[in-house]
Amino acid sequence: MQYVGRTKLQLSAFGEHVIEKELTEALIAICQRNEWTIVNFHVAPIFTNSRLGITRGRHEWWIELKPGTVITPTGPQMAAELDIELQRFK
Repeated sequence: MQYVGRTKLQLSAFGEHVIEKELTEALIAICQRNEWTIVNFHVAPIFTNSRLGITRGRHEWWIELKPGTVITPTGPQMAAELDIELQRFK
């Protein structure tokens, strides 16, 4: 058996318990405000690793924008807006 695409999505690596609907709605909200068109996205935890100097857990977002996006967002810009938007669900 081979799974393709998302089967279920929930972030709980650090006790945050955010479900797929909240992730998707937050991403859609910031994209609509900024006129970005998302094709696909993936979120993965990055755990602490003293050898690599990672002292605090966090999430890495991979976001695929539609080709031809006029204004390409920066990572810090998207991170700040996503953080604010996701806090609305708690």
